Amino acid sequence: MKATLFTQAAIEKLKKTIAPRFKDLPAGFTRVEFLGPRKVDKGKAAMIEILKNPYSEFERNEELVECEQNGMKNFWEWELGLLEQEEKYWEDLLRQLKASIEQEAEQVIAKESGCDEAR
Repeated sequence: MKATLFTQAAIEKLKKTIAPRFKDLPAGFTRVEFLGPRKVDKGKAAMIEILKNPYSEFERNEELVECEQNGMKNFWEWELGLLEQEEKYWEDLLRQLKASIEQEAEQVIAKESGCDEAR
């Protein structure tokens, strides 16, 4: 560890604070989140997160509390609402189209029946 962690304080923090969080996990101590290509050189970029990190758990919890307090929706609730709006929009367009087609059909039938009576 001395080759990777340069100070005794870092080694102590690893042994006393970080390592005990993972004693129950057989594997999977980190999560890699790919951020996409960098703008400068298009190289792949990623963020490595240590799981059971109290800071990230605090931030995640704070976001949930803020959403609940302000009545904000999470992504999936928002997405569902958007899909329902789109469905209603397209159903309304189909109803209008159907009504327009029926009206035109009635007009054509009325014309044809008018022409037949004139003969």
